[in-house]
Amino acid sequence: MVAASNAPLRRRRDAHFVCDGTADEVEINQAIAQAQGATVVLTSGTFFLAQPVTAPPSMPLRLVGQGPSTALVWMTGFGLPEAGIVATNYSFTRNYVADLKIIAGPLTSVYAMYVDGWTTVERVHVTGGRTRIGGLTSEIRDSYFDAVTTRIWLVIDGIACSARGCWLKRGIEVELRGFFPFLEGCMLGPEPVGSGSVKAIDAVFGRVDGCLFYSQIGFVQLDVNLNDFYASVISGSALDAVSVRLGNGRDTKGGGQVLTGCTLWGVFGDELQIWSGGYSLVADCAIDVQPSIQVPPAPLSTQHSVIQGNVVVTGQSPSVNVRSTSSGAGIFHNIVRRLGGGSIADAGVGTVLSTDTNLT
Repeated sequence: MVAASNAPLRRRRDAHFVCDGTADEVEINQAIAQAQGATVVLTSGTFFLAQPVTAPPSMPLRLVGQGPSTALVWMTGFGLPEAGIVATNYSFTRNYVADLKIIAGPLTSVYAMYVDGWTTVERVHVTGGRTRIGGLTSEIRDSYFDAVTTRIWLVIDGIACSARGCWLKRGIEVELRGFFPFLEGCMLGPEPVGSGSVKAIDAVFGRVDGCLFYSQIGFVQLDVNLNDFYASVISGSALDAVSVRLGNGRDTKGGGQVLTGCTLWGVFGDELQIWSGGYSLVADCAIDVQPSIQVPPAPLSTQHSVIQGNVVVTGQSPSVNVRSTSSGAGIFHNIVRRLGGGSIADAGVGTVLSTDTNLT
């Protein structure tokens, strides 16, 4: 056990190491080295870090606090390899970090936590900085991210790494990278201080499943294939006041993105868009838009992208445009229901149009 300098007196008496409030990582890292892979327990209180908390080579980092009352304050560091907590070892035992709070500095170069190797992180509260979850099957679960003074980044990288059951409250940039990244059962928002985003960058076979994206002011921009995001799926998710773009509108990288079984409402403007890359599908979704769903013209080509089998409901907006302006794209067998005035344009082959002015 490692006690903070402001821990209760009884805890300090029982602890193997007692910190003094300056460079507390010294005592914590000594305890990790002596534990030889066993779990190190931190008491409640505040630990001030001048260097990263980490384990010796080939030894797992296993660190558990008392919940949000255990706070690690990391205000220095100007990029990797410096981070508040560094878990990068591969061993027969998973790295494990749980039940603590990390308060990172306001600089965007500061990493609150850098995870590689084979790691599980759960019930962690991160305020500020960047968090990277990478390596092999690493995961972060049931955790809370909140940017107080600036933006905060969560990067899912490596192979089959994931974030599950997390609340990404505000000022959040989520990046999906590597192979098989997963974002599952997470809530992004509300977003009272600008916009957040989920971006896929050089990701293959990614998946966003069962998530809620919720924006009060501005929008959360869900960029599926900001760059290379191949054969990836958004499913079973609810998106409120969210911009969704499949493809990046700049080149033909990516492709095979699927948006299925989702509910979208309060969408602003032309903000459900299929860009270049090809073979994208929007199907079996319920969409309440302001004015449009579209496949915009791409600078190179958009091939065989489809909007199919969706129910599209519009409010009192002047018009709804469900349209294709790119060669090879198709819009088929959707139901477009207009509740207010205005017109419906370019709905596509086999699309059912209805005007229900008597509905509210």
